[in-house]
Amino acid sequence: MIKIISYPVLGQEASNASVSGKVVDYYSGEPLGFTTVVIYDSEAEDSSKVADAWNKGVFSDSLGTFQIKGIPIGEYFVQISFMGFETKRTKKFSIENKDEQIDLKVINLEESVEFLSGVEVTGEKSTYNLNIDRKIYNVEKDIMSETGSVTEILNNIPSVSIDYNGRVSLRGTSNINFFINGRPSALMRANPTAYLQSIPANSIEYIEVITNPSARYRPDGAGGIINIVLKGAADGWEGSVQGNVGNLSRYTGNVDLSYSKNDISVFGNYGFRHTTTPQDITDIRTEKDGNGNVLNDFNRKTEENYKEFSNILNGGVIFPMGEGSSLEISGEYFHLGADNNSTGNTVTSDKESDEDSEFTTDRIFKGFEEEWQMAAAFEHEFEEEDHTLAIEAAFGRYDEEEDNYFDEKFTLPEARQDITHYLIKKGGPITELAVEYANPIGGDREIELGYFGEFLSDYISNISEFKDSNGRWITDFNRTNFFDFRQNINAVWTLFSQEIDAFSFSAGLRAEQVNITSKLIQEPTDSIIPNDYFKFYPSLHLTYELGDNEQIQLNYSKRVNRADSDEHNPFPEYDDPRTREVGNPHIKPEIIHSLELGYSIEKENFSFIPALYYRHKLGAFTEIREIVEDSVLQTSFSNLDVEKAGGLEFVVTSNMLDWVGLNFSANFFYSKLDASSLGYSSDLSQFNWDAKLAANFTITKTTYAQLNAYYRSSRLTPQGRFEPVPLFNLGFRQDIFRKRASLSLTISDVFSSVEWESISDTPDLYQKTIYGRNSQIIYLGFTYRFGETIQRKKPADLQFEDEIEAGKPPPEEEE
Repeated sequence: MIKIISYPVLGQEASNASVSGKVVDYYSGEPLGFTTVVIYDSEAEDSSKVADAWNKGVFSDSLGTFQIKGIPIGEYFVQISFMGFETKRTKKFSIENKDEQIDLKVINLEESVEFLSGVEVTGEKSTYNLNIDRKIYNVEKDIMSETGSVTEILNNIPSVSIDYNGRVSLRGTSNINFFINGRPSALMRANPTAYLQSIPANSIEYIEVITNPSARYRPDGAGGIINIVLKGAADGWEGSVQGNVGNLSRYTGNVDLSYSKNDISVFGNYGFRHTTTPQDITDIRTEKDGNGNVLNDFNRKTEENYKEFSNILNGGVIFPMGEGSSLEISGEYFHLGADNNSTGNTVTSDKESDEDSEFTTDRIFKGFEEEWQMAAAFEHEFEEEDHTLAIEAAFGRYDEEEDNYFDEKFTLPEARQDITHYLIKKGGPITELAVEYANPIGGDREIELGYFGEFLSDYISNISEFKDSNGRWITDFNRTNFFDFRQNINAVWTLFSQEIDAFSFSAGLRAEQVNITSKLIQEPTDSIIPNDYFKFYPSLHLTYELGDNEQIQLNYSKRVNRADSDEHNPFPEYDDPRTREVGNPHIKPEIIHSLELGYSIEKENFSFIPALYYRHKLGAFTEIREIVEDSVLQTSFSNLDVEKAGGLEFVVTSNMLDWVGLNFSANFFYSKLDASSLGYSSDLSQFNWDAKLAANFTITKTTYAQLNAYYRSSRLTPQGRFEPVPLFNLGFRQDIFRKRASLSLTISDVFSSVEWESISDTPDLYQKTIYGRNSQIIYLGFTYRFGETIQRKKPADLQFEDEIEAGKPPPEEEE
């Protein structure tokens, strides 16, 4: 439907004359819908003086066509404008009689590369949309998204860092609650690291980081929430195909499709990823007697080549369910296959017996992981604005298997061969149900109520066997066991919000009952260990608007970190014959009090958001390493007394030059650990910091470059520290075929500077581990985009509270 921008016309005879035409993209030929088309009297050479000239305008329809009717006799020109494109003026033409019909045919618009405010390019989203309590990172602005996974993109976001295993940390803590499309995902349950490394970044619309969520959200995650929003369906149909090849036998691919018409939307994405990661690991251990006397030394060097192939598939459909109601049905599937063959050489020295040993270990590893989830979400909007009801239900399951064969060949103290086999199987279902109700209760007040339920079961089996001297496999019952873990969560919450002039607040309270049962099965006895608890989780958010684009905010929330099934499992899980992990079925949840004070200011070419934050943890989790059974390094899980952390974080975005946008962030924080309950110092403290710089360059209208630099300082642990890590990435993109396609080149770890080193130093044990991973990855990628809506959508500002909305034409002006 064509919407008219009407202007009063006085003293003119009624006319049936009209002017029509069609607006298209100059490069692609695609129609440009909702462009602004205004007709001017030819005497109005300066189109800014519209008040002095007769004029009338319309918006083109979704097919780019327009028609302006009722034009009096005279001489005119038409001016067409659209955000992200150069404004165009037609040649002058004449209306000589009141029934004349003028057809301007096809009018081409060319894209503009001029910059708007902040780091925003005309017609494009900015890289960051910043608010005090959340940051939104638009993935399509990151050149690394052309070739990388979500993990690589997360490393470019302020406050977020990635370790050598791909584990994500936010403000110094790896305890994060991950969402997919605003909801918890079963695919993040068993191995979020592997899943994140498999999601093609090209399938992501944006990533939202909420550092201090309200009681509306589940309280899991000391660091807050990272919400990954996948691309949905646009108006019409569109899609993209992407392929990348890299060094070290790496290749990835992704297909993204969507269709939307008459309130029905269908969307889907498939991606695959093959990676090869060679690395060498140095493991040095010295066991002491507590007085500093060395009991034995252990030195192992391992070379391994880890290969993964993953497939990820997701899709869904949204359709109306009557007036104001809609239903979304969606599904996700993830499969990962892995091979890891390694060879290690180990030398040990026992000072008491004066006996040395030396052996090589050949490892053959095959594993797989499979996860899936089906979900349904119903939403109803009542006639009153912001009065809504939402009901969501999801069911999923994961299955995982790790099959390890170890062949140890001794040369000292005598020649012998030990062959062992460890088979680890894990799996179980999960069911989630959520109900949310929001209702304005007068003025600027709103109350929200909700229920959340999660019911999961995990089953872990460890089967161990060894070959005897006759070559027969013999079950090792000391290392064979079964663990059954059940956890049910039932929670209710309420949130009250109100605005009073420039001041607004939101207060919430969440109550949760958690029932945990651990069942230990090992011949000849079984045992059941309950671990139930009930807790309240309050939240408070205060905001004061100081002026246009300037505000201050104070937030508080109580949060929790729950131990998973592995951390509850007391049976040893062996990574190799001399390295194992042991859980604790009596471990209590880690309780976190989180406080944050932030300020935000945005100017035309500049934005600045500093934040002070403090976290006080009670019963904080920690890993304790010790030597057991003479030569086995055991890692166990325990609760610390108290852990405190506070810091200053700030994000600066600037675009002082037309061709470059800069984003700089830094995080300075101080942590203090009280590990006296574990027999260690009650005052372990350290100052930590990290910094990131991202620069985006517009070289030509179709050529772009990106630079990312990152530095992470050393990190404190209860028994030692992690050494600092620098990182430097480069990316280039060239748009071709009238911007329907792109060629990209990305280089991760340009200077091969990443090397992870951890040190543990206690009276009983000194351990130094160095991971020399080849992290310099080069990708060459090609992306092709197709469909009805390519370059036709009009961009809009990001909506922080809900989601990015598609651009809409401005409302009809009144006379």
